[in-house]
Amino acid sequence: MHRSIERCVAVLQPFLGVSSLAWAALRGGLFSEMQWMLSPQRLLTLPFPANPVARLSFDTVRLGCEAYSLIGLRLFEMATGGVPAMSEALRMVPEKIMALVDAQIIVASSVMSGRPDLAPAAVVALYCERVSDNQQRLTS
Repeated sequence: MHRSIERCVAVLQPFLGVSSLAWAALRGGLFSEMQWMLSPQRLLTLPFPANPVARLSFDTVRLGCEAYSLIGLRLFEMATGGVPAMSEALRMVPEKIMALVDAQIIVASSVMSGRPDLAPAAVVALYCERVSDNQQRLTS
C-alpha cells in the first residue's frame, strides 16, 4: 500500500508542477505538526483551562452576552435622558471604527509574526475591554 502511494506521488508530482521540496513540506515538518496540534482528538481531550478552543468559545459567548447587555443599557440611558442621545449616537460610530482598526492591526501583526493562532483570542480580548470601558462609562 505504501509503495503504491509513493508511485502515485512520483507520477503526479511532475504532472501537477509541484517541486519535491513542496511535497516534503506537506508530508512532514510544519504541516504535520500543525495538523497534530489542531486535531480534534487532541483538542477535545485537553482539560478546560488548557483547551484553547473551549476557552475561546467561552470568551466569545461571554463577549456576546456583555455586548447585548451594553446595548440594552445604552438604549435605556438614551431613552430616559441619562445620556444625550445625539452625542451618544455620534460617539458610537467612531468607537466602532477604531475597534475594527485595532482588531485588524492585531490580526496583521500576529500573522506577520508567524503566530496567527493568537489573533482570535487577542481580538476577543480587545472587544471585551472596549465593551467593559463603555459599560463603566455609562454606569458611572
